Amino acid sequence: MRVRLFGKKDCLLCKAAMARLHAAHIPFVYVDAEAHGTQPLCDFNQVDELPHIQFIEGHVLVTELKGNANSAELKLAFSGAMRKDA
Repeated sequence: MRVRLFGKKDCLLCKAAMARLHAAHIPFVYVDAEAHGTQPLCDFNQVDELPHIQFIEGHVLVTELKGNANSAELKLAFSGAMRKDA
């Protein structure tokens, strides 16, 4: 299971999402949506709201959260995605 967080440096909700993922011990990859070269990835993944968190198994998007997800929603999405993997 991979978790990918699209965000931007000055986004308070993105920073909060990163802190919640860390606190829940959910490893993730951060993608700066404003960094040079990331626009094609953002477009491909239809990132239209930040933060945008994806739960991916192999090449399949299992679930995603957009906007201000709280800790319980993150844990539920992660555990639900893990169950789909089993």
